[in-house]
Amino acid sequence: MADIRYMRAVWRSLVLGIAAAAALSAVQAAGCASLARAPALAFIDGVEMSEDGFVPLPVERCGSYFVIEARVNDRGPYLFLLDTGATTSVVSRRLADEHPEAERDALTTVRDSTGAVGRIDSAVHIRDFHAGPLRLERLDALVMDLDTVQHAFGGRLDGILGYPAFRDMTVRFDYRAGRVSVAHGGMLGQQAPALGAARFALRHRNEPIIEIDASGVRASMLIDTGSSSLASVTERVVDELGLEPVHFGSHSGVLKSARRRVVTLPGDLRVGPVAVGNATVGVSRKERGLIGAGLLSDSVLTIDQRSGIAQIEAHDAVWVASRPRTIGFDLTWSEGLMHVRAVMPGGPAEAAGLRAGDRLVSVGGVPSDRLACGGLGSALRSREPVLVVFEREGQRRAALLAARRLNPDEMTAALSD
Repeated sequence: MADIRYMRAVWRSLVLGIAAAAALSAVQAAGCASLARAPALAFIDGVEMSEDGFVPLPVERCGSYFVIEARVNDRGPYLFLLDTGATTSVVSRRLADEHPEAERDALTTVRDSTGAVGRIDSAVHIRDFHAGPLRLERLDALVMDLDTVQHAFGGRLDGILGYPAFRDMTVRFDYRAGRVSVAHGGMLGQQAPALGAARFALRHRNEPIIEIDASGVRASMLIDTGSSSLASVTERVVDELGLEPVHFGSHSGVLKSARRRVVTLPGDLRVGPVAVGNATVGVSRKERGLIGAGLLSDSVLTIDQRSGIAQIEAHDAVWVASRPRTIGFDLTWSEGLMHVRAVMPGGPAEAAGLRAGDRLVSVGGVPSDRLACGGLGSALRSREPVLVVFEREGQRRAALLAARRLNPDEMTAALSD
C-alpha cells in the first residue's frame, strides 16, 4: 500500500474553528447565457515559464484556500478566491460600486453550496483582469453580497474567480507547496501522467466532476477548491450504504450559512492516490458530491478543461492522520457577529462554561473579526491553552481553553446528539 496516502479521518466539523466545514461558494448560475462565455486569456510579455510550460501566479495560501491579488479595469488591487466549484465568477457589491461604468443588468438566479436560491439582477463586465503574469480579457461576473463568505473566510474578499475563467488553460493547485500555476491550452493531453498520479475524465463541461469509489459505491464528485471540507456524498450513496445522516456543524454558501448533515462511511473514500478511511463527510442534496481542500491538502491537483482531464498527485508514502484537536463548539454568524451555535457535551468549551448563543469577542487577544485566512481555526486548535473572550447577556467573560483530541466514544456521542 506504499502508493496510498491513507488518512484516518474522524469528526472534522466539531469545530474546529471558522473554516472547518466552509464551502464558501459553489455558485451555480442559470438564466444568463452571456455569463457562461469564457474570457480571452493572455500572458504578460517577458514572463518565464517553467520547463513544463507552467507560469506561477501571485497567490496567497489562506488556510485551505488560494487567494489571488488582481487589478480590475486598471484599478485595485482586489482579492479573489480561486474556486473551481463556482460555475461563474462573482464580485462584491463594493467592487461593483467602484466600477459603475462596467455594471449592467443581468437577470439570473444562483444556487449556493447550501442549496439556497437567490435572484441576481446585475453583473460587471471586466474588460481586463490582471494578476501578475495572468491577464483575462472580457470576463463577466455576477454582483453579489459576499458578507457571509467573508465571515467564513475570515477576512476581506472582493470576488470569486470561478471555473469558467480557467476554460482555456490548464491550472495546477499545489497544496503541498502553497502554489498555483497555469499554462496555455491542454497540457495534460500532451503529457504522460506524473509519477504517483491518477487521472480522471471530467464528466461535465461547466463543472470539474469526476467519478470515484466511496466505500464500494461509484460516486460523482465535484472538485471544489472553494471548500475547506473533506468531502460530501450524495443521498443516493448514503441510501445504497444504508446510512442515517445526522445534523452537526455548519457550512457557508454565498447566500447563507446552514447546518450540515453528515455520515461516517463504513469503508474507504478513494480518489486516486488518496484514500480516506471511515471518513465523516457531508451529505449533499445535489446530484453530485464534493471533494474539498481538506482531502487535497497534501496533494497536487491539475485541471485541464480543454483536454477534459483532472489529475491528482500525492506522496507515495502511507500516512495515517492523528485524531484532530478541538475546542468542541460550532460557530455561526448573525448580523455580522460570531456566535456559538452548539457545544459538544463533555468537551473543553462546555467545561469552561460556554453555551449556545454566546458571542465570541476575541481569541488569544485578537478580535474574532480580524482572524483572517483561517486564523481562528488555527488558534482554537493550538497545542497551547488560548484565552477566549465571549459575551453573554451584555456581560463579557473569559475562559482559558485547551484543545484536545477526541476519543472514539466522544466522537460517537457527538454524532448521536
